[in-house]
Amino acid sequence: MSSFSGRISTLTLQVRGMACASCEARVEAALAPLPGFRSVRVDRAAERAWIDYDPALAVELQFAAAIVAAGYSATTPPSPGAPALTPPAVGSGCQGAGEPVETSRPVT
Repeated sequence: MSSFSGRISTLTLQVRGMACASCEARVEAALAPLPGFRSVRVDRAAERAWIDYDPALAVELQFAAAIVAAGYSATTPPSPGAPALTPPAVGSGCQGAGEPVETSRPVT
């Protein structure tokens, strides 16, 4: 396992298809095992996930792909002049209600 480089970057993804707290937890669970992952704040109402990661250990597309594999849509929010980070869509999430979920992994 690679060690932490000491740098943290934040990736903001637009995540669609989340309906409840379980959906937010599924997004977190999909990201947690990825190399370089440090923490995530998922907000269903805002349709956003803010992912803190070590750029020396991670590639941004892996985070979007993991969310898509969990059954949600994940793209970078629109910004002028920037290309979107969009992996292929797979499915849709569950139905229900809930609150935002925040999770982190200890820095080693």
